[in-house]
Amino acid sequence: MTSLGRQLVAALVVGLSRATEMSLLNYTAYDECVVQGLPSCNGELFAVHVIVTGTLPTELGEATWLTSIELHENSLVGTIPTELGNLVDLVNLDLHANQLSGSIPTEIGLLTDLTSLVLTQNLLSGEAPSELTNLTKLKQLTLIENSLTGTIPTEWAAFTEMEKLSVDFNQMTGTLPTEIGLMTTLALFEAVYNSLTGTMPTELGNLLGLSGLLVSRNLLSGTIPSEVGLLTKMIALYLSANKLTGLVPTELGELHHLVPDSCELVYPASTTPLNQFDAPIPLRVQGMCVVDSMEGGFLGPLSGHGNIVPHEVHMTCGMCMHHRCSSWGGNKCASRKGYAHPEGMDRGACMCACCGNQCSIKNAHCQLHLREADERAALRAAEPTAPSPLLALAVAVAAVGVFAAAAVIFGRARRQSNAEPSAMQ
Repeated sequence: MTSLGRQLVAALVVGLSRATEMSLLNYTAYDECVVQGLPSCNGELFAVHVIVTGTLPTELGEATWLTSIELHENSLVGTIPTELGNLVDLVNLDLHANQLSGSIPTEIGLLTDLTSLVLTQNLLSGEAPSELTNLTKLKQLTLIENSLTGTIPTEWAAFTEMEKLSVDFNQMTGTLPTEIGLMTTLALFEAVYNSLTGTMPTELGNLLGLSGLLVSRNLLSGTIPSEVGLLTKMIALYLSANKLTGLVPTELGELHHLVPDSCELVYPASTTPLNQFDAPIPLRVQGMCVVDSMEGGFLGPLSGHGNIVPHEVHMTCGMCMHHRCSSWGGNKCASRKGYAHPEGMDRGACMCACCGNQCSIKNAHCQLHLREADERAALRAAEPTAPSPLLALAVAVAAVGVFAAAAVIFGRARRQSNAEPSAMQ
């Protein structure tokens, strides 16, 4: 093995938090396959959920035979090395569920053979680099749960082979670009929990293969374009918690694959901002979408499908977390499991308990999250319950009553006592 090979293996493997059989197997894989680039290994670097810690070594950029890197569900920190831009044969780069920070390197744009880029659940910040538009072969771009800012670039229209584009749970602003209508291969678009403004472009109607459109929890305004009714393959439509107005188009009634658990137009009344649609909402839409609310949950469907929950509704991690691990709605998994802060300190536990399969979470990885959540719940249960204001007032009134009664009794006794000597005289 070359000196460089030994450095690479050491950098990737020595950081393992515990010496398990899995780590030894991966060490062998790195030693024989990755470093020496044996053809039988297909140029893959694979270390999933073995708790690799430390930073990604810059030497990784010299392993130019690599075609796939999967280092997700570990504890990697630091930045993504710019040297990854040297891996021009790379087809798949998956670093999700780590603690990587900093910005997405512009050098990623040099990986023109890349078809899948997954950087979900990290601490990445800044804007998505414009150089990503060079990746014209991308089929999947997943940047969920980071702190990315800036707008959705109009240049992303160059992604003419894109099938899944997900930017949920970031801090992105600006509008939904009309150019999104040029991405005609798109099957799933997710941008929940951002700060997107402006109207929904009518060009969405060009995405005839779209099965999921999730843009809840933004600041979108205007009306729902009737062109959305052309997307007959739609199985998940989330538009709630925006500032949409006007009439809900009757064309939505043509989306026959929608059911109430996969279509939401309105959140519970406690959530702001809210869509303010003009009545009446078409009956066909009422039978397919959540269109009204009541305290603690949703008003059920007025006709049609009953309480069907298709598997596809939660087919991605972001979609599942949005639906099952948010603080709204009394009928959500988070509430049933007793997680008081599903979008905060209990987020990891909720992901494990409610979205483990969708987020590819392994049982061992969840033990710490679940144990900590149980400990917090036990502490909450052990805390003395503070008396309510009404109870305190009742106690105070009762106390006043007792003192008043005592005063009356004492006064009577004293008068009777004073009266007895007079009578004896």
